[in-house]
Amino acid sequence: MSLGTKELDELLSFIVSIGMAVNEAQKDGWDLMDATKFVGPLSKVVPAFSGVSQIDDEIADMTQEEYDASIEKLKSQFDLSDDQLEAVIEKGVDKAGEFILFLYQTFVAKEEESE
Repeated sequence: MSLGTKELDELLSFIVSIGMAVNEAQKDGWDLMDATKFVGPLSKVVPAFSGVSQIDDEIADMTQEEYDASIEKLKSQFDLSDDQLEAVIEKGVDKAGEFILFLYQTFVAKEEESE
């Protein structure tokens, strides 16, 4: 049975939510009211990091379906006013995910097999 991707998804969700809050806050210049844009993202800190030690195991055990679902969850969180930029970022997420998975499978998984 697969471990799933809960911890990985929570960490990625936190990272994206911080980025989206920064994006929203800088639209009209920074001011004190922008602090409210970080309340939601900061509420994700504990879930994002409480299971961070399990992420390696989740990645090692990840199926193609879980990988695809995690990438789609991540991309669905982007909501930029510039649709072109959003498409570029989503494409970058696809490529970065493929590259990270490749590196993990090539180096980390092989290293663990040889132990």
